[in-house]
Amino acid sequence: MADRLLQVAGRVNFETRDVLRAVVEGCVGAAAAAELLAWAKLCGSAPTIDEVMASPGTAKLPTDLGVYYALTVTLTDYVGTEARKATAEAIAKYALRWPEEQAAYLFKRLVEKAPSVVTTDAWQQWQKKRKA
Repeated sequence: MADRLLQVAGRVNFETRDVLRAVVEGCVGAAAAAELLAWAKLCGSAPTIDEVMASPGTAKLPTDLGVYYALTVTLTDYVGTEARKATAEAIAKYALRWPEEQAAYLFKRLVEKAPSVVTTDAWQQWQKKRKA
């Protein structure tokens, strides 16, 4: 329910910043609310899954290193639910543009979730880039 509150708060045409924390705390408690609100703020600057899938070569890249972790978890969990090679390849193409350490973690999780990614062109490019 707390995630729905965040979604609604983002769509209304009035300011919710002053009451949002209290409302979310009322649903899930103070500690969970702080974590959820921090996660939402972090993810707010990230591209959506749809943006990454539509154009992995041009989807915006995060400016905060913490967002890369959030994206890694989100994108690889998405691949786990989709389990399609094309989905994994689009995410791998996007990750080719990432800083090396962040990309390495994404590729590690990607292989765990969708082993077929190792047969894609994006995976082969990653392997060549890594060995260079």
